[in-house]
Amino acid sequence: MNPLIRFVQPDIRRYRIPFFQELARRSRWPVECWADLHPTMACGTGAVSRVEGIGCVHAPERTIGPFIWQPGAWRAAGGDAGIVVFSWNSRYLLLGPALLRARRNGLKTVLWGHGVGKNETPLRRRVRNALLRLADAAVLYSQGGRSLLVDEGLDPSRIFVAPNAVDQEPVRQARAAWGDADLERFRRENRLEGRETISFLSRLDPSKRVDQLLEAFSVVVQARPNACLVLIGDGPERDRLQRMAKRLPPDSVRFVGALFTEAEIAPWLLSSRCFAYPRAIGLSIYHAFGFGLPVITCRPPGGHGPEIESLVDGVNGLLFAEGDVQGLAASLVAILGDEPLRRRLSAGAEATVHGEGGWDIPAMVSGFLHCFERVAGNSRQRQDGA
Repeated sequence: MNPLIRFVQPDIRRYRIPFFQELARRSRWPVECWADLHPTMACGTGAVSRVEGIGCVHAPERTIGPFIWQPGAWRAAGGDAGIVVFSWNSRYLLLGPALLRARRNGLKTVLWGHGVGKNETPLRRRVRNALLRLADAAVLYSQGGRSLLVDEGLDPSRIFVAPNAVDQEPVRQARAAWGDADLERFRRENRLEGRETISFLSRLDPSKRVDQLLEAFSVVVQARPNACLVLIGDGPERDRLQRMAKRLPPDSVRFVGALFTEAEIAPWLLSSRCFAYPRAIGLSIYHAFGFGLPVITCRPPGGHGPEIESLVDGVNGLLFAEGDVQGLAASLVAILGDEPLRRRLSAGAEATVHGEGGWDIPAMVSGFLHCFERVAGNSRQRQDGA
């Protein structure tokens, strides 16, 4: 097998840099990534044009109605790699042909994705599963996604899990940079002294139902008058949410705006007692856990990303029924009013991403390497058998 791992991606997101670098460091094969590296793409979406330690090849794509034209996928299957990892997206018109071309050229192929779409239909599911049958293996973000495919009759030996993750090292550095005296000054300057702060960190998007968080908070402040809700982020819902917040006690809701670095986010999260996210949580859960914050969100499915599997009710957070504003309020009051509970959940949150076997970049890389070794091993077995 040609000793090269080639990823074909829409772009290279900044938060993926640590994953690719750790993979390149631990892999016995060189790693490269074909993606849209155009400077305007990088500026507009948080993508980057290069990653130290791996080869990066410009492979632009364009949208055609509901579909995506990605000629790089076809070129990547041209025969000069050992394993090609494609984004598992049924909207890619050339994905099926690229998988077939790779097979003809003796390349091994891996599909990387959720294994289930946000707007799932029976037809889309059949197409997605048909694509998997053309590939040698698939890497999913969650055990739940894997179980669903196995229940649908797909070969479990070809389905691997690499839990999604973010790099926790910047979180550790940001936490270490804020000493007790610095935090006291920050809280004093931002009127957080003596406040029981609840934080939310994400885009203010309708799918997150931050309006329900504000409704729940109106109940919380009746039981906990010193409570303060900090909303970190921006988006189309901000104006409506600010109008809602005017009905709450003065200075009880803070709209911080979008913050992009761990250093900026750190003092707000380190001044918080818990992290509230009504629905559709994704990678933000790992930021909260990294700062030792219990997470309160609704029970799955709730529009959540696969990262929700890292939350265990009563261990590192609390779950309530989706849409149950009173249940959300009760969970918030419980954490604010029960310090032993909060400390226990906080310890569980940190252990989730910092402890042995945690949901972190090394675990994600291990999932991929396990897949690659199995795929390469199957290739060698066939060659030996020939």
